[in-house]
Amino acid sequence: MLNYIRAEFYKLARRKGYWIFLAVVLALESLLVWGFHMVNASGGRLCFEDCVLSVVPQALSFGGYFAIVAGEMVFAGQYKNGTLKNEVAFGLPRWRIYLGKLIVQLMASTLMCLVMVGYYVIICRLTTPEAGNAPVMLLLGKSLLAALPVWVGVQGMICACCFLIRGEAAHTIAAVSIYWGLPNLLTFVGLLFYQYPAGRKMMEIAEWTPSQMLGYTARYLEEDFLPWLGWMCLVGGVWLAVSTVLGLWRFRRKEIN
Repeated sequence: MLNYIRAEFYKLARRKGYWIFLAVVLALESLLVWGFHMVNASGGRLCFEDCVLSVVPQALSFGGYFAIVAGEMVFAGQYKNGTLKNEVAFGLPRWRIYLGKLIVQLMASTLMCLVMVGYYVIICRLTTPEAGNAPVMLLLGKSLLAALPVWVGVQGMICACCFLIRGEAAHTIAAVSIYWGLPNLLTFVGLLFYQYPAGRKMMEIAEWTPSQMLGYTARYLEEDFLPWLGWMCLVGGVWLAVSTVLGLWRFRRKEIN
């Protein structure tokens, strides 16, 4: 398994798309912080605490989309290129192929997240004044800690989509639809039929989907954090377990050609 993971990391490191995407995101972060600097230069009073705590906890749901990008880059068109068929024909156990790619996806997503958040925090600290009236790093750490289990669960879903759906566009659309489209569809239908118990139940279910829960995390950073962290771990664990079991089960029976 370790050799397989090393090989996948070697292939990922040689893919320019991963580094180009990361560079583009860092450039956009630089542009955002430059905007903060211009606001302060024009008489505004944006401090380090405002720039970090008003952006990062509120943007946690975007981590799901970055996870989709990382998953796509690790899988990298294995069906189209025939490399997955070669791995199976070489005699590698299918569980090793599946779990190896899932582990690399998780590690690549985590690395991407750490670089993005770390870079943003550093340039905010260097370019904006510090007010000193908020535990920025503590609240930032709590927000990332709460988001981590849900991000892991989303990555499990993305891996299942990559293995079970042929075509890069198809499994990307499927992953985005499950992550973003499903909660919005449940909310829309729930609002239409809110007068009925089924409609209200759909809205309740939508609130427990990963993208919705990530968006709510900022509310719980100072109060009721531990119960919220428990719920995030539960939801992320369920998504990871269900998607991984389903993905392994179907991939073991899938004809690779």
